[in-house]
Amino acid sequence: MQAFYESVDIIPALMEVVRTCDACGAPLDGSRVPGMAEVSLAQCACGLVITSPCPAPDELGAYYPPTYYSYIPKASTRKRRVLDKLRAYKGGYPPKDGSLGRIFWKTATSLLGNFFLFYLPYCGAEKSLLEVGCGTGSDLEWARQRGWDVHGLELSPNAVEIAKKQGLDVQCSTFESANLSANSLDCIIMSQVLEHLYSPRLALQRCHQLLRPGGLLLIAVPKFDSWTRHAMGNYWHNLQFPIHLYHFSQSVLERMVQDAGFQVREVRLSFKFLSLFYALRTMKQFHILKRVFTRPQGTLSDVMLLVAERV
Repeated sequence: MQAFYESVDIIPALMEVVRTCDACGAPLDGSRVPGMAEVSLAQCACGLVITSPCPAPDELGAYYPPTYYSYIPKASTRKRRVLDKLRAYKGGYPPKDGSLGRIFWKTATSLLGNFFLFYLPYCGAEKSLLEVGCGTGSDLEWARQRGWDVHGLELSPNAVEIAKKQGLDVQCSTFESANLSANSLDCIIMSQVLEHLYSPRLALQRCHQLLRPGGLLLIAVPKFDSWTRHAMGNYWHNLQFPIHLYHFSQSVLERMVQDAGFQVREVRLSFKFLSLFYALRTMKQFHILKRVFTRPQGTLSDVMLLVAERV
């Protein structure tokens, strides 16, 4: 992963320097991430890492190509149908299989359930669900088929059109300006979204406002305190300059979620060998395989899913 621009002293047009930390409000003193001084990452004393300079809000959309992965519909393949079944058993949904089928799928889930992070626990029939950044709605459709009353938000008009053709209720809107009612939701999903927002703190506060007491918040983000990030530095495949505006360690994300009025129920980590595969592939691509001998620190998993409950 090449740095988006070469020097923080040469700021492209319409780039903005971030002056204060979104998590704690402290002024940023110019500290950079150790070992990554060549890329545009400011680090607050509280631990939050910020892309600075970053694109102006009106310009950020230009950095998302039409081929962005969440804008592409997912085909219904045999592999996907198997994965959908594993997700349902992992989430505890009432099974529709016979006794032998239940034994098979429960066994398969116990063996393969950690290969993916998508996790939406069964919460009862006709519960309301909002996915922020839902893309073309594939996960919403999965949830709808399992009894959820689903709603989505997405910025891409083309992706929204695809979702609506499936009969899904999706608004083309930012999270901040969406037409949503307080205390109206039982679950909010933000999968690979929080790092794209200009104020994760305000987004988390709005999640608390929209959820009913006891409602669930599911957040998946790249895990900055991982061995793959330490080893790969500015080549880390999860940096994605300049559209990833914030970078979270587990402790920072947990603290921000708790400060917004949630209780963290659990943190799930991505499959370790899959993270290692992506790391080795990137190291090979950029001819930096010697970095595999970097001193172990952090977790091998480089994506985390945090499950929290509104209190």
